[in-house]
Amino acid sequence: MPGTDPKFERLLQERFEGAESIADLRERLRDVEEELHSVFASELSRFVGPADGNDDKQRAS
Repeated sequence: MPGTDPKFERLLQERFEGAESIADLRERLRDVEEELHSVFASELSRFVGPADGNDDKQRAS
């Protein structure tokens, strides 16, 4: 993966190593996606506060 942090790439490879089927790979991918979404939401919440949410609603109107 060009431009990818080698530590991150290795971590992902470790998550998929040893899979015994395509279904197993897909399940592992779903797990990674869930973890990624959780971390992203956590980090995003640092930037979005109650006042920010109201601003977004006003802009949409």
